[in-house]
Amino acid sequence: RCDSAYLFQEGNTFRAYGHVLILSKGLRIVGDSLHYEGDLGTGRIFGKNVELRDTVQNYTLWSDILDYDTRANSVRFSTWGRMRSEKNEIESLCGEYLANQSLSILSGEVRFQGEELRSYSDTLEYNSNAGMLYLWGNIRMYRMEQVGLSNKGWYNLNSKESELRGNVAFRDKGEHFFANTLFIDGEKRTLEATG
Repeated sequence: RCDSAYLFQEGNTFRAYGHVLILSKGLRIVGDSLHYEGDLGTGRIFGKNVELRDTVQNYTLWSDILDYDTRANSVRFSTWGRMRSEKNEIESLCGEYLANQSLSILSGEVRFQGEELRSYSDTLEYNSNAGMLYLWGNIRMYRMEQVGLSNKGWYNLNSKESELRGNVAFRDKGEHFFANTLFIDGEKRTLEATG
């Protein structure tokens, strides 16, 4: 839906302007203008606040430009983006959301904010169904009174288990640990360091 549109039947493309609304496979995308390639099933939507809402996963994404693929049911952004679910919010410079897999892949100054966890990294992969975060590059993780630094790691939002790898520095209430690998069980409050 839109206020006005130009349809190019030869190339099976169209351009839409004003109050653009796209509904596709549980995704609702709103923006100011759109260029769509019908043969490829791809489009680019522009606006001051482009908003994608995944009504199945209860997930919302904001950016100023979104590239989307109706066949893969996915979107990408390359200038900035902010994603929010019921309990978590993620911001980054670049990213991709694969709705069918409930998977977000983000890079460039990634910030994750959850109920108990806050993290910063160069790259982050988030599977919302499994509640799993995978992080790479200049990782800083904060959970309650714990701080962890490393090169890569993962965090399970459901079990509160995590692992940090590569040049690990970790602080828990004044206790400091340095290791190659550190496994943390947040529920049992145990640590296992190696190297």
